[in-house]
Amino acid sequence: LGCSGGRQTRLLAMVVQALPLGLMYPVRRIATWLVFVSVWLLVQNQRGAVRLNRLESLVVALAIERVAAEAVLPLVAIAVKWLVIGRYREGTYGLWSNYYLRWWIVDQCTLLCGRGLFRHSQAGLRLYCRLMGAR
Repeated sequence: LGCSGGRQTRLLAMVVQALPLGLMYPVRRIATWLVFVSVWLLVQNQRGAVRLNRLESLVVALAIERVAAEAVLPLVAIAVKWLVIGRYREGTYGLWSNYYLRWWIVDQCTLLCGRGLFRHSQAGLRLYCRLMGAR
């Protein structure tokens, strides 16, 4: 097995592997902050029988954002897995190969998004593994 890729392949691989630092992590942070700020503004500006002060609305917005992130981020990881790599194929792949880079992107996205609400029970973990393609 050697490295069959040339200079351009290695450069492309390095650029792709820089995506989590330059794109994936910042996008996740920006998205969670946007959800948090949107929910916080909605809670603060609510009209009704129950009116919350700033601290209470902050705590409620943080709780809603965390629950939303725990529910949505694992689904994003599952979607990325199926869109980028599909079903995993058994085999040996070179470090600079297209398949390895796609596997690596999916792995980074899975690490970034986590298992969320699926991690709280055995049934949830089984469902998560099934959605990720386990048989």
